[in-house]
Amino acid sequence: PDGRITSDDEAWIADYNWPPVTYGFSLAGSWGQIGLDALFHGTAGQKHMMQTNGRDLQARAEESSYGYWADSWTPENPDGAYPGFRETNYRTRYPESTFWMRDASFLRLKTLTLSYGIPQGFLSGLGATEARLFFTGNNLLLLHDNIGDWGFDPEANNIRAYPIMRTFTLGLDVSL
Repeated sequence: PDGRITSDDEAWIADYNWPPVTYGFSLAGSWGQIGLDALFHGTAGQKHMMQTNGRDLQARAEESSYGYWADSWTPENPDGAYPGFRETNYRTRYPESTFWMRDASFLRLKTLTLSYGIPQGFLSGLGATEARLFFTGNNLLLLHDNIGDWGFDPEANNIRAYPIMRTFTLGLDVSL
């Protein structure tokens, strides 16, 4: 050690751009006329480096978080958890380092469908041979560490990306 931080001190901190493990599984079951189907997917071992906008934050809502604003470095807060942000005189463009690397492993409940098969006796008067009432929710649950204070979606490609939408569908599937 020479007491200086230079390019000679740099080292690889991750050697992949995609998660080393991607997985998924589904569960399905029924009881009487009621059915339940669930699809889960996720990654393990994924590391995510906050991109330049994440390291040189501009104090805008889409680029940072309340935690960053409330606990960034200033002379009045010398023990802040984060560096000063752009809108202050205390900002610095920080290079990539393990400080900005986050564990982006996650498990997401991608799809959940609850269905009810309408009894045949009710359908015969309507001229239908089969009918099913269903409710489907997409992206209902995400288990991960929230990538620190940012609330960043681990499937998003950068800190400014909109999170994956949560949707709900109510429907009726009828066979004549």
